[in-house]
Amino acid sequence: FLIVMGGTMMAVLVKFPLAHFLSAFKVALKAFVHKSEDPADLIREGVALANVARKEGVLGLENQEINNRFLRRGINFCVDGHEPEFVRSMLNKDIDLTIERHERGQAIFKAIGDVAPAMGMIGTLIGLVQMLGSLDDPSSIGPAMAVALLTTFYGAVLANMVFNPLASKLERNAQIEATVSQIY
Repeated sequence: FLIVMGGTMMAVLVKFPLAHFLSAFKVALKAFVHKSEDPADLIREGVALANVARKEGVLGLENQEINNRFLRRGINFCVDGHEPEFVRSMLNKDIDLTIERHERGQAIFKAIGDVAPAMGMIGTLIGLVQMLGSLDDPSSIGPAMAVALLTTFYGAVLANMVFNPLASKLERNAQIEATVSQIY
């Protein structure tokens, strides 16, 4: 397990900056607690806010409780009197930065998923070398063969049951978040 995980993490750390690598795990944590907003609810909230703005003016939106961070930021820009083009530009930058952060996390977990099976094979080779080095002692063949097979197993399981599915989940969550942001 140490050969597979340690080798995988070291190989991926060579490929990505440490800050990006560490932030990917924060993004992954959010993948498990991520709650998608219902587009119908978002549209209803947008219509309600538009009605407030129509009746009370844009400043009437200042006291409204807005749960969505993205929408709240846009409303704050409007309340502060910024031009629509500026608001659109800032919100598009926000969307782009969010997408970039998610893509970076996806790339790191895809890389981990790609490297883990290779590290499993390296562990297998180490186990086989140990086994071949001790053919004169039949009692050591079994444990060496176990290491050889377990490292392949760990690499395949980690890649296909943990890291590749996590990368896919992050990709799906990023698409949902981008879609929700575009509704506003």
